[in-house]
Amino acid sequence: LASQGVHFPFESFVSSLIRYATYIAGLLLGVTFLGLESFFLYAVLFLIIGMLIAFILLAFKDFLPNFVAGFFIHWKKKVNINDKIRMDTTEGKVIAMDLEEVKIKVSDGDVVVIPNVLFARKEVRILKKR
Repeated sequence: LASQGVHFPFESFVSSLIRYATYIAGLLLGVTFLGLESFFLYAVLFLIIGMLIAFILLAFKDFLPNFVAGFFIHWKKKVNINDKIRMDTTEGKVIAMDLEEVKIKVSDGDVVVIPNVLFARKEVRILKKR
């Protein structure tokens, strides 16, 4: 991921994961030691798992549709790198395509990044094939 410009702090993620797992384990052991009903333990466990699932779904809500749209864009091969295209008011040369986004270099030298979901939904005109 670092080669694509995405940096993931793996060490801090793992240390935080271990720390919170220890807190949760301590809480569960304390509640068990106090002799509370197992229903309470299951309710807390269900709540934690539900929150984890919600956080994971929210984290991937933009990534997954872009990934699927990127797969279909690459599979159909309607647009290739170095093609000159027009999409809405954006016109330029495709300089990069991956499973998340399409990068277009416009006439003034700026690079426009278009998410694959938007790229797949909009009308794209190919002005010049490479």
